[in-house]
This record gives sequence, C-alpha cells and structure tokens, in this order.
Amino acid sequence: MVSGDDHTEALRQKLGEEVLELQRASFTQMSEEIADVHEVLLALTARLGMSWSDIEELAESKRIERGGFSGGVWLLGISD
Repeated sequence: MVSGDDHTEALRQKLGEEVLELQRASFTQMSEEIADVHEVLLALTARLGMSWSDIEELAESKRIERGGFSGGVWLLGISD
C-alpha cells in the first residue's frame, strides 16, 4: 500500500502504463483501455482534492479558449 506522494507517483506511473495499452489496443479493445485510463484519472483527481465535475469544468473552459479534439483539427506547434 502506498500513500502521500508515493501514491500520486504510483498513479502517474499507472496512467502511463494504461495509456500505452490504449495506444496498442485494437479498435475493439479501445473502450476497455479507455475505462482503465478513466479509473486512474478518477483516482488522480481525488488525490488533487477535486471532483470529476471540477475536471469537466476545467476541460470545458480550455475547450472554449483553445478548441477541442473532436473536430479532427490538431495544433502542430506554436511559435514565439
């Protein structure tokens, strides 16, 4: 069992593992891997003392300010 900063770091490591599994998953396996990523994100959110609705509000704010990913448009980089 881990706690404190070790718990947070373990969750960050687990998130990386789960994202790699998502990247390697077939299309039909992606939903299960997304669920695993979501579980880790929920735990990290709780470690921050936030709720999932707090994260959704933050995401909406960023989406309004910067755009989202659903339209298939990617920012390739920024210049100074």
